[in-house]
Amino acid sequence: MMAVDHGIDYATLGAKIRAAMKSGQSGPGGPGRGGKPLAMPRVLGQPETATKTLKAYREYLNKEEVQKIFDEKLDFRDANVFIESQRAQLELSLEFLDENGLSHLKPMFGLDKIFTLRALGLACYNDCPMVMKELADANTIRTILAKTNAVAVGDTVPDLNLVTLGGSTVSLQDLHVNKGHPLMILASSAS
Repeated sequence: MMAVDHGIDYATLGAKIRAAMKSGQSGPGGPGRGGKPLAMPRVLGQPETATKTLKAYREYLNKEEVQKIFDEKLDFRDANVFIESQRAQLELSLEFLDENGLSHLKPMFGLDKIFTLRALGLACYNDCPMVMKELADANTIRTILAKTNAVAVGDTVPDLNLVTLGGSTVSLQDLHVNKGHPLMILASSAS
């Protein structure tokens, strides 16, 4: 990937992006959510280049060894799991920047600034449909299910063992006490 240097104080810009995202001026929702989005420089280059970079970042995060980092570092019973998740995402973002010739952007990143490349894309390209589509596609259910051996609608789900936040194991069959109604399980991921 090609480094783009705009002669910008990236550390200041990172803090400005973080403040704008907290106030709702930039990032998800863009206009209409806290007002008009701030004009941010396109630090990843033209939209085509930014889209390729964000796609490469998505593929990087979906690697099995990267997912293991989250599994090893995060304990969802710990009250600090959200901060630890941000730290893990920050480390991976910085590593990605180094590996892809984008080290000049590193001063923008930090727990007090932005900690993922996705946040940078949202802040700097929220008016660009091509980039926003890439960011949206990264989180669609279709994309997530394509990576798994999902059960089709109407299929019988095999009995599964689930781990509770307390660390104990419970079977899906034990959870489904009202057999006449569907059982819905909400799961989340920190990565």
